Amino acid sequence: MLKFNRREFTRVLAGSGGIGLFSVATEAEFWKVSESKPGPGSITDVQGVRVGHCTDSRRPTGCTAILFDNEVSAGVDYDGSAPGEQLGVMLQPVSLLEGIHGILLAGGGPMGLAAVPGAVKYLDERHIGYDWGVPNIRVPIVVGAVIDDLPIGDGRIRPDAEAG
Repeated sequence: MLKFNRREFTRVLAGSGGIGLFSVATEAEFWKVSESKPGPGSITDVQGVRVGHCTDSRRPTGCTAILFDNEVSAGVDYDGSAPGEQLGVMLQPVSLLEGIHGILLAGGGPMGLAAVPGAVKYLDERHIGYDWGVPNIRVPIVVGAVIDDLPIGDGRIRPDAEAG
């Protein structure tokens, strides 16, 4: 298995440009759930990487989850005046944890971070995460980040844990 340091991972992720997605299911009345399909040049060409996306059809918002079967190294660059993030501190060089299990990118401004627990639950149900020393318990580390799409459409509609 290839190992990347945090800087290399961030460069590869940022350089991937886009992620091809296709529709596979519908959740509730408004959520459209997609999962990435492996293909040439896709981030899912990397073994152990899964990508899914959920879009709310009532307005242009949603979230994208990038999940890893094993912990990976990742990095962060805060480029703006008011970053909305969860567990971003885990990506700093001084963090004691060297790896994470997922990244969730969401619309909905800071309230879109409510989608992160959905990705954590997904990994927890599959026993993916750090061995915390408690029998049968694994703790997934999922870093969340948001964009401010609140001015587009009805800003009260935003991703939640079910979307994540």
